[in-house]
Amino acid sequence: HKRKEKIMNQENKHAKKVSKSATALYHALENHNSSQVMLEKKTHATVEINHDTHPVNGAKKLLKHQVLGALIWDDSTKQFCGYFDMRNLLSAVLHATRKKQHDEDTSPFMVIMS
Repeated sequence: HKRKEKIMNQENKHAKKVSKSATALYHALENHNSSQVMLEKKTHATVEINHDTHPVNGAKKLLKHQVLGALIWDDSTKQFCGYFDMRNLLSAVLHATRKKQHDEDTSPFMVIMS
């Protein structure tokens, strides 16, 4: 009995910290899976980029299709080998910028990005 009270007290403390809208959203979604929660009808195919695609060209494809990420396809193995998203491009830009600040890099990537 004491254990049940303790659990209920913990749930009440947690409930006070969570907003009403978060609680309502949780209850609305708790009996669904991801494929049932699409807000818009899917109107385009999954975006894929080839494993040897330059990061800038990959980013252009993401922008063209208005998505944040794409599966990476390897023609030699005939399977997906990864996922490219805007975070990858941002990481590359930040890395190249730091490198440029360090030694004034004139790599092709920095020429493209500048």
